[in-house]
Amino acid sequence: MISIPFFAYIFVRWDKKAKLSYLQKSFKSLRKVSELQKYILILMHFINNKKNSIEDKILLEGILRYSIRISGHDSNSIALDIAYSRGTCFLHYIEILENIESDIRWNYLLKAILEYSINRFPKCSSLHLLNSYLFHCKFHNNLKAVNEMILVSQYTTSIREQFCLFHLKKLIEKDMHEDDLRNLEAEGLKVGSVIEFQDQFLLFQNKIEESTVLYIEFWKELASNNPNGHRLQEVAHKIAPLADEIKHRFDKLEAINSMNVKLFRIYGHYLSDVLFDSYASLKVLERYRISIVMFII
Repeated sequence: MISIPFFAYIFVRWDKKAKLSYLQKSFKSLRKVSELQKYILILMHFINNKKNSIEDKILLEGILRYSIRISGHDSNSIALDIAYSRGTCFLHYIEILENIESDIRWNYLLKAILEYSINRFPKCSSLHLLNSYLFHCKFHNNLKAVNEMILVSQYTTSIREQFCLFHLKKLIEKDMHEDDLRNLEAEGLKVGSVIEFQDQFLLFQNKIEESTVLYIEFWKELASNNPNGHRLQEVAHKIAPLADEIKHRFDKLEAINSMNVKLFRIYGHYLSDVLFDSYASLKVLERYRISIVMFII
């Protein structure tokens, strides 16, 4: 069962009656981090168990609906999470519950309980580890999984958790490699195009650095007590053509890879911080934000 770290089986080995009894508690009534861990691990076990009986499925459905009721409209609302992911308002969550797959509902239940638990115990490495598994295995969001792994590495002192981190890292690396291959095939990108982008991107960065140096020199000379008019004119003649060249290089790079986050971030800040073109900068940085969102999804 890849979606549960191996230390979960400490609790999975409980007999079924003990597990069911534990799940009948409200997760918000649990005061200790160890109690929340047990609750989450047992719930994970039931959600991942494809051989659940009808009674088990009814229990999970009851836990979900009860959790929604006690969550209300706060930031941990399972219904709100599901509604947001589907572009639907909170008031229609009953319809959502009836129309989406059970696995998706239960994964959002786990997500909400983990968020609640981490808010209460933000430095608990095992909770962050469980969250990283959830993001990777259930939501297929490797970026958030890696963010959680970083927190685990900061807080953990457990060799067992470090081993889990190593195992999860390998899984994510494998997934990302497979995604890269699929993306290359789907987009028809050749290895030569990737190399070309990297080469052109390096030149693009060098030109931005060169332009920035010229602007600093221009403003420094202008602000001096005795500005050299000839030098100012000489620098100004270089600035405009170089800015045009950088724009041309940006357009060319965007044509090769229109979702490169670093490209939009660097050029957007160049426009705002060096050229003081806030309008153009906003447009490019909006593309930057869209690229980030697309990458996360």
